[in-house]
Amino acid sequence: MEDFEIIALCNQEKARQVIEKSGVRRYWEEAGAVVNPVGSMAMGLLMKHRDIDFHIYTDTLDAGKSFEVIRRICSDPAVRRMEYRNLADTEENC
Repeated sequence: MEDFEIIALCNQEKARQVIEKSGVRRYWEEAGAVVNPVGSMAMGLLMKHRDIDFHIYTDTLDAGKSFEVIRRICSDPAVRRMEYRNLADTEENC
């Protein structure tokens, strides 16, 4: 295996650990959302820019409920940064 493949595999494993430890997927699913990994993580290409992206889908858009989930995630002191985008009016519809 090439070095870049090993790096990508190691970064994928680290990403899975972050997702599990942070509860990000669990909290959204508990709120009734469908969580879809997207971007470099979903394609197994985590290299230099190691961000974890999800599209979150719910039956209705409820900003209060969304920010309650975000509050839960960000209450972990290990979470240093989170970005939230309302893409309901885009083709992603998430």
